[in-house]
Amino acid sequence: MKKISLVLGGGGARGFFHAGVIKALGGLKIGISEVRGVSFGALMGLVYASSPERDIYEVVRSINMFRLFSFSSELISKKYVRRLLRKFVKEKNIEDLKLPFSFNAVDISSGKEVVFSKGKIFPAIFATMALPGVVAPVRRNGMLLCDGGISSNLPVHLAEKENVIACDVNPRPSVLGRKPGKVEIMLNMIFIMQEKITERILERSAGKNMVVLALDDSAGMFDFRRSTAERLMKKGYDAVMRNKKRIFQLAE
Repeated sequence: MKKISLVLGGGGARGFFHAGVIKALGGLKIGISEVRGVSFGALMGLVYASSPERDIYEVVRSINMFRLFSFSSELISKKYVRRLLRKFVKEKNIEDLKLPFSFNAVDISSGKEVVFSKGKIFPAIFATMALPGVVAPVRRNGMLLCDGGISSNLPVHLAEKENVIACDVNPRPSVLGRKPGKVEIMLNMIFIMQEKITERILERSAGKNMVVLALDDSAGMFDFRRSTAERLMKKGYDAVMRNKKRIFQLAE
């Protein structure tokens, strides 16, 4: 069997799609040699890399969606996320995980990408999902680290294997009404930029043998309702099953 990199993109709650992909790959006995991720994809990747044999649906269904949100200056409760991850991830350092794992963040002061592949899991994992107002930026070694999706929301360039399964959950621009609000316009601008950056990254990775599983759903990145999580997990599972012939060819 060939060695395969699993790349999990960012997209907030849309990343529940990843859980379905992981579940289906496990059912098909597709061996994953390394995991790469960004933002919410890094959270899913961390849990998977820590215990590939774990039922990832069990993890998602254990999330208290109400407690996930904070009513302070940050939208997401880091205290709750840390407690949840520590329940499922016993390792303290990234390099001690069962599968090689890395994720990216961006130094907002210089624009440089920072890749984490070793060192303490906390607070590094918060750097890759740090968006102002959602999760505070992380200060580290003189840098101010923010969500890696700013520079690469589908970090296939981090994959060291030639065979890649990439999960694209980029939020898609929405159709704006006649009088769109400022937030709607800003989000659409961000989503369009991420989409274009992802297209260029995939073009530069044309030499790899790659299967891209893209989420086609209108779910918002902050739609953490349980019904949404269940729907997106099913879509991830179904996406693997629709592409299992290509995935088997990738693994052979």
